[in-house]
Amino acid sequence: MRHRSDYIQAGFRIFSEKSFGSASISFILSTLGVSKGCFYHHFKSKGDFFQAVFIEARNYFYGRCFDELGGINNPVEKLKRLIINFHDTFRIKDDAHPQAWLLLRVIIDRKDSTLDLSGEAFSFIWLLKSFIHNCLDEAEGEGRLTGDIDYCQSAEIITTSLVGFIVLSSGGNSRVTIEQSLRSVLRYVDSLKRNAAEVKPVASFRRFHYVEGSCKCSERTRYF
Repeated sequence: MRHRSDYIQAGFRIFSEKSFGSASISFILSTLGVSKGCFYHHFKSKGDFFQAVFIEARNYFYGRCFDELGGINNPVEKLKRLIINFHDTFRIKDDAHPQAWLLLRVIIDRKDSTLDLSGEAFSFIWLLKSFIHNCLDEAEGEGRLTGDIDYCQSAEIITTSLVGFIVLSSGGNSRVTIEQSLRSVLRYVDSLKRNAAEVKPVASFRRFHYVEGSCKCSERTRYF
């Protein structure tokens, strides 16, 4: 291996199969097929290597799940597309997406005995929850959602379902079970939608948005 990017690509497989703590430096060197000198030329430590691999895996996941969403104007449909993209990335534990399974391991491990992963796991989950809540918030502002719904709670339910979904996928469950899980989340999102015929404009509403674990509100035009 000559380039840092080659090490990172191989690192996806290493850390998707072993936790940071269980992947010894000798195992990493053996898997990479390089000497200590070559490895430390590119990375200061095993932790530095893991961080570089994690960042690339996270960027890969964000690209697969979020990149195409900017072209979708309807926030409810945008949320549903995120859920489907999430499903397509994590539905099968095979060789196709080791980057996704590295993220899964970080979520499961949370706090490794030799490396604190809680911050990385939290940032991953927080981004999901923030995006979901923003979609619901925007949909409410456009009058697309029904009734008096606690959108912080709804964002929590959907986020928890997605995290549960990737754990379900990793447990060797059947494709049928995994597809049922996807449909259940999509049905829940559909249950929040208001009938288009009921949408009527009014002056303003109190907009709630997710900010680091709490709901803030501001005034904004709304549709009933």
